[in-house]
Amino acid sequence: MQLIPRTGAPEKMSFGPWMMTVFRFLAKLKGLRGTAFDPFGYTQERRTERALIADYEALLAEIVERLTPENHSLAVGLAVIPDKIRGYGHIKARSLQVAKADEAVLLAQFRSGTPVLLKAAE
Repeated sequence: MQLIPRTGAPEKMSFGPWMMTVFRFLAKLKGLRGTAFDPFGYTQERRTERALIADYEALLAEIVERLTPENHSLAVGLAVIPDKIRGYGHIKARSLQVAKADEAVLLAQFRSGTPVLLKAAE
């Protein structure tokens, strides 16, 4: 994989029609997803995704426990944070950083009870 010198981001690659054969083979291994034999399940990206699910479930439990009419808008803002995490690879990592920063700000306000004006959805 080559990196773009100016940005350091991976450069797009193109493959020939033979790649469809590889995809058909990978599709046959679909039953292995989420098992100990999942060849992609041990990557850092997949481990991060599984950790995000557990973190989100814990966050929702806290929101439900502390929800009041006064902090409802903050709770909604926190609940939609995962919608900001999009893309694959380095793009997903970048959107994850932004989403976690937003989450930290909202969560601090939610826990402190500080009223806040939320900016319009982007």
